[in-house]
Amino acid sequence: RFGAFDWGFDHPWCFGDFRADEDGNVFLVDTLWGREDLPDAQADKIVKVFGSDFRYIVAGHDCWNKVKARGETTPTVAEQFWNHDPRLRLDKANTSRESGLTNFRLYTQWKATEHHEERVPKFRMFDTAGNRRLLEQLEAMQVDLKNVNDALKVDAVVIDEAHNLGDV
Repeated sequence: RFGAFDWGFDHPWCFGDFRADEDGNVFLVDTLWGREDLPDAQADKIVKVFGSDFRYIVAGHDCWNKVKARGETTPTVAEQFWNHDPRLRLDKANTSRESGLTNFRLYTQWKATEHHEERVPKFRMFDTAGNRRLLEQLEAMQVDLKNVNDALKVDAVVIDEAHNLGDV
């Protein structure tokens, strides 16, 4: 079992609960979304919904950004998660959109190609409201016309306007 976390405040934050099996299949059990929550509240919601028995949790590098005000150091998001529950230790994710898109294509491939026979995808998602929202975003993803191996970076706040997160 592992987790994946994308921090946000003004734009939505997102946490995925994943399982992997011995054959290399990866299953997204559910996805939790929120917005305008401080890191401690995000960690609390994650623990309430999923618990904290993850082998590891990968997160974007912004979880380690230091914010300094008046000479004081505010704890990073990663430090705040750790302080909330030491089992919520965040590890730095590979945030390359190119390698992520390539891996996603490999894990979701089912059609036969010259290199692979038709197969069951290695990545599958359970049918939940959170995962349907993620699938909707994945379907709306565009590639960068300057580099078709890269996902186009978009403003997450604009995407989120179609969704009312309400209270989690």
